[in-house]
Amino acid sequence: MSTNVASTTAADELASNRKIGKWEAPFTIDNVACHATLLPNGKILWWSRCSNPMSASKDDMNEQRTNAFTIDMSAQGGPKCTPTANQPKSSNFDSNVAKNSSISLFCSGHCLQPDGTLFVVGGHIRCGIGLRQACVYDYKQDLWTPQQPPNAGRWYPSALTLPDGSVLTISGNNESGLDRTDDTSTISSNDIGKWGLSKTELQRDSAVRENCASVTYDVGKVLRTGGGNDGNVNNFAGPPTNTTEIIDLNIANPKWQPKPPRPEMNMNFKRRHHNLTTLPDGTVLVTRGT
Repeated sequence: MSTNVASTTAADELASNRKIGKWEAPFTIDNVACHATLLPNGKILWWSRCSNPMSASKDDMNEQRTNAFTIDMSAQGGPKCTPTANQPKSSNFDSNVAKNSSISLFCSGHCLQPDGTLFVVGGHIRCGIGLRQACVYDYKQDLWTPQQPPNAGRWYPSALTLPDGSVLTISGNNESGLDRTDDTSTISSNDIGKWGLSKTELQRDSAVRENCASVTYDVGKVLRTGGGNDGNVNNFAGPPTNTTEIIDLNIANPKWQPKPPRPEMNMNFKRRHHNLTTLPDGTVLVTRGT
């Protein structure tokens, strides 16, 4: 009788874990994981801001280097953290950093490609100054490869994979730090990084939308919400907004809609630094933010 009770309890616990999840014991990694992506092989790729996370010096905080690692959650003895075989470097193409030099992917945008590689655009020169670079991480080879850089530096951009495998890159501060690219979208094909400037129809309202969030919620359709909005380019962000915009890239002349924004489409709360997650039924879950 006691054996049957124990078996039933274990089965119930397993079923519950599969339904609602279960937190495991915390574990230590080698640095602070500022960026992270679950790779097709089950490992987690992540990188930090600087080599010494306990330092607050400007030199350390603006270190031009990426400390990239992978975590193997199924490793014997517990999660295992390993540096990637190489670290990202600038390309031999024209950029705003020296050729073939170490770069910082802190504050970059990234998205998985159909072949499982991770496309990373932009990064950090210093606060408010965007790095003009693009690179790809291949999990099969554990290898970073530089690509043709975008048309402008990008600090805190969004990068979204489109149905044809190309990347839509939106927002982010450029090299000057003052002339924002917030109201311009740039499209890169998935062909060794051929970049093209956006058309006027793809431009967003000129209001500053720092720290907003975006997500592909349907085939070729992008949703963007919130962010700062005071129009003052000398500030990192204005007060948060609850504005919602969508664009359908499947049509001949895509435009951000609605214009002007309609209150019934807006989020219930004003947010920036929030997350958007597309659920299986196509709805979008909004979490956290300030």
